[in-house]
This record gives sequence, structure tokens and C-alpha cells, in this order.
Amino acid sequence: MYSKFLYNSSSFLIATLPQSTMVVLMILLLVALFMLFMNSGAEIAFFSIGHKDLKTLRAKKYPGSNRILTLLQKPQLLISSMLVGNMVFRLLIILLCSYLLRDEYFPLITGPLLFILRMIISIFILLLFGELLPKVWAANNPIRFAFYSSTFVHGNFWLFKRPGSWFASITERLERALGIDNDVNTRLEQIDEAMNSNSAVYTSEEEKNILKGIAQFGNITVRRAMRSRLDVQGIESSISFAELKTRVAEQQYSRFPVFNGSLDSIIGMIHSKDLLPYLDHSDDFDWKQLIRPPFFIHEQMLVEDLLKSFQANRIHFAVVVDEFGGTEGIITMEDILEEIVGEIRDEYDEEDSVNIRIDDFNFIFEGKLMINEACKIMKMPNKIFDAIRGDSETIAGLVLELSGKFPNVGQELIAQDFTFTILEAAQNRISKVKISIAPHLQ
Repeated sequence: MYSKFLYNSSSFLIATLPQSTMVVLMILLLVALFMLFMNSGAEIAFFSIGHKDLKTLRAKKYPGSNRILTLLQKPQLLISSMLVGNMVFRLLIILLCSYLLRDEYFPLITGPLLFILRMIISIFILLLFGELLPKVWAANNPIRFAFYSSTFVHGNFWLFKRPGSWFASITERLERALGIDNDVNTRLEQIDEAMNSNSAVYTSEEEKNILKGIAQFGNITVRRAMRSRLDVQGIESSISFAELKTRVAEQQYSRFPVFNGSLDSIIGMIHSKDLLPYLDHSDDFDWKQLIRPPFFIHEQMLVEDLLKSFQANRIHFAVVVDEFGGTEGIITMEDILEEIVGEIRDEYDEEDSVNIRIDDFNFIFEGKLMINEACKIMKMPNKIFDAIRGDSETIAGLVLELSGKFPNVGQELIAQDFTFTILEAAQNRISKVKISIAPHLQ
């Protein structure tokens, strides 16, 4: 009965439509199909852009790249507006298809069967132009599709931004009511707030920092905790036993990577305590027999998993490599523990630190300082730099991303509410940076 009513209603509407109106509806259908095509593909393209792609987009000054970066600054609102737009365009396509598929086109089919046929054709069009074609194209070429669709996605964003924000806020309220929160940074900030408010009387500042370190421990990657290769003191395998003893005595470390030619060819690790029984041997002693096998790990491994590997293999030292097998740095058990308890100083560590808080709006940091550590010193949220950073983990890496080239000493880089001033740099390494923040952020 219901299908018969829809069929009779659509037949009546089609019969009464003038020819000019039919042309307008055809154009409207094509526009709706085109917008659905762009929106559906953009869902895949925009959210498939990785950190390296974002770095490339920041380096380019094209209007399309600026639109993409601007839209991605509000990802939740962007996806909400896309979903609302897709829903509107799908409904519009279904209605227009039912209006435009006239009875005379199907003389042998009448009644409810004609209504079902119209629905099948509409669904086929929606699947082809709203799912298969755009999403396959966007999955294979996300950057190119994002460039092509950025203008239309931007228009869709402003057209459906308001209803999208309503749906986003409703979703957020439902997640909070159900106890669901998928944002890691938000959870960590909530933990920080709870620790700061509930334990102010009974817990010292050091104990609070340890508790925060434990809370964040499961989300820390090796890349964040490791020592970069520029800070690695390695041993060339070709040196003599006398030179080896001199190097170990000078560096005051207990473990050293051993390499052939360069740090990208590490063949093992030598422990200083393994040398003790042989200190009185001659200078031509073959110390290479004391080299322990290397333990290689990837930079994106979680330190929580690395700690388990250390415990299982009874080792305290690992070599961090990138996706191409090059050496990124090293990480030790001490580096892992420092992520929980903070910096561990021994008698050989330098006491002076260049990380200085000048006032509430100006700070001086080492270039190698991790961004999350800088945020702690500035007493700001960990994600405060998310809008301008890519895959950088240190202050120096962030500056290089913003500059696009190696900056000069004294050069200022302005990014949103932050001003970065290069204070010291030598041998292609940024060693000291001043960060000034806008007053309204504090």
C-alpha cells in the first residue's frame, strides 16, 4: 500500500513537471552526484595524509595545500560536516532519481515493480559514484585527490559546519556519558588534572611527576625516549686495544656501540666491565672477541614493549633503526626509566641545563629537548604544538619543519601564537632555541 502511494505520487509529480524544470533537476542531480563523489573520496584522502605528507604540504605555498591544512586543523568538525553533506546529497539523489525515471522509459513495468526498479537504479548510482569510484581513487592517490577536492570540501565545510558541530557535540556528550574517550591526549590531560587537584596536599611534586610518567608510559615510542645518533659515542672496530681503553676512560659510559666505518654499520656492543679482566694485556690484544651481539629495534616501537624485551633477553642496550635500516640512535634501560621518574643524574652528568624559563612568555630550550618536555616546562598541554608540528619529536626538529631549511642564528620563525628564535647552531645542528608565546595562551 505504501509503495503504491509513493509510486502514484512520483508519477503524478513527473507528469506535471515542465520540460525546463526537468533540465534543472537533471543539472541538480549531476551537481549532487559530483559533490557526493568529492565528499566521499575526501573522507579517505584527507584522513590518509601522514606526517611526512603534511610536512610537504607546509613547504608548498599553493592555495590547495593551505586549504587542506586549514581544514585538518579541525578534524572532528571536518568529518562531521562531510557526513552531514553526504547524507543530504544521498537523499537528494534518491529523490531526483525517482522523479526523473519516468514511466514511459519502462513501458513493460508498472506498479510496485517500477518503484523497486527505481530504488535499485538509485542504489547502484550511489554505490558507484558515492562509494566505489571516489574511495578507490582517494585510497590510491590521497594527496592528489585532496588537492582536487579541497575547494569543494571547503565549500561543503562552510555549508554544513553548523549542523556538523551539533552532531559532533552530541557525539561528544554521548561518549562522555558512556565513559568513552578515544583521544589519548585528552585522557592524559584528565589524569594530570586529577593528580594536580586531588593529591596536592599528600603528594610531592616529584611523586606527581612519577605518577604522570606511569600514566603516559604506555603511549611513549622509542623515538621519543632514545638518544639521537648525534649524541651517540661509538667505537670504531679497527682501533687498537690501547685506544679502546682510552676512549672508554674518557667517555665514562658503560656500554658502547661498535661499528665498521659509520654508525649505520653497527656490528655489536662492548661493555666496559668486560674489559676489566684484560686491562693488563698488551696493546695488540684482540678485543673484538668481547663484542656482544647487537639488539636492533624500530623507532616506532613502544617503550613498554621494549622494556619487556629487555627483561626477557636480559639486556639493557638497543640500537634504534629507521625504515631503511639506518641508525637513528640508541636507547638504554636508563632512558626508559627516565620516562617514568624523570632525569637520572650520576656523577658524570653535567649539572647545568640550558632549559631556562625567562618569564611566563619566554623560554630558552636545548634543540634536542623533546617537545613534550618543553610543554611541561612551559606548563602547557602536550598537544599545544599539534597544529604546527608534523612528525618531529624535538624542538630542533619542529624548527626545521617550520623553516623548511637549516635556519641562521638569530633568525625568527613565527607560527600561529609562537615565535622561535635561533640562538645557537653549529655543524648543521640547532643547539639552542628561544620560544616566545602569545600572552593569551597562558
